[in-house]
Amino acid sequence: MKIIEGSFGKKESSGRSLSEKITECLDSLGEDATDPESGAGFILITDIDGNIHIASDLAAETFNFVIDTAKMNVLMSSFIGVE
Repeated sequence: MKIIEGSFGKKESSGRSLSEKITECLDSLGEDATDPESGAGFILITDIDGNIHIASDLAAETFNFVIDTAKMNVLMSSFIGVE
């Protein structure tokens, strides 16, 4: 699993809109994001003034697996970083 942007807990204003930040992340994915044959799915989670919005095109089982895997990766990487 690759975390594209991991500024967890930091509230620095970058002067960019949310759509600009999302576009930058999509651009960093390269051909996987533009190839219609790749079979790639997505989960987009945003926090806008305390309102959480989630969008996805994954089946419920895959969505839950990906969310759980991402959560464990973030938790384990922060735990390993403390050693």
